[in-house]
Amino acid sequence: MIIIASYKNKAEPLVESIKKYTPNEKFVVVDSDGVGGYCINSYLRGVKENPDDEYMFLHDSMLVKDDKWLERFREKGSSFVCHSYFKIIYDNEAQRKYAQSICPDGEYAVFGPIFYAKMSALKKIIPYMEKHPPKDVIELRGWERALGNICYHEGIAINSVYGEFNYDNIVNDRLDGLKKYFLMRS
Repeated sequence: MIIIASYKNKAEPLVESIKKYTPNEKFVVVDSDGVGGYCINSYLRGVKENPDDEYMFLHDSMLVKDDKWLERFREKGSSFVCHSYFKIIYDNEAQRKYAQSICPDGEYAVFGPIFYAKMSALKKIIPYMEKHPPKDVIELRGWERALGNICYHEGIAINSVYGEFNYDNIVNDRLDGLKKYFLMRS
């Protein structure tokens, strides 16, 4: 099941690209504006309303570029596979305090957070999502760090399709399978 977090229902380009390249995959669009908590609550609502054994979590600011995009995540054979990761650094003190209030520091953050997870991993992650929905963009970006922290402390290995986050590769569309746009929403 693909869960798409959409801001003000702007997921149509992503939906069309999913239908074009992986027409047999189930997906649901959850408007983050309607559930609060940004993409975290959209992901959580999508899981609760659409039971499945595996999930792919995407933002509406993405496009699918080929028919192997989802297989790249699945073929890792792991319960948790992120788009890309980065060493935990914080943008500001408020973000650090928020992320560490969810879970103490681990090693890596999860870009986006954009990731694939089996239910076995999500059972450990969901309680944190329920308890700590972000209230603003600082907290949302804190969730990239918090998700990495949660994985570290819950013993969930962080695997990645695209390796360490590389801004140039993403903005210059050098990655196979998925394109990410940086919309800088508030």
